[in-house]
Amino acid sequence: MDMGVGFGPFILGMFMPLLGYRNLYFASAILALLIAVIYHFVHGRLFRIQRTRWMIRINQNNGFCITCDF
Repeated sequence: MDMGVGFGPFILGMFMPLLGYRNLYFASAILALLIAVIYHFVHGRLFRIQRTRWMIRINQNNGFCITCDF
């Protein structure tokens, strides 16, 4: 994260003369949405599968999960 805080403004500053403020903000918003979608498919789907397994274990034990690793 520290490198992103340090290099992010530097890299965005290089694109500023080419894009202008309006398009730079728009490109940053598109990039943030793209990263959120990638994160969902890489990590969000895995969490949903794990959560489903935990719920199955809880339901099999009458609402209690002794061996679940939350």
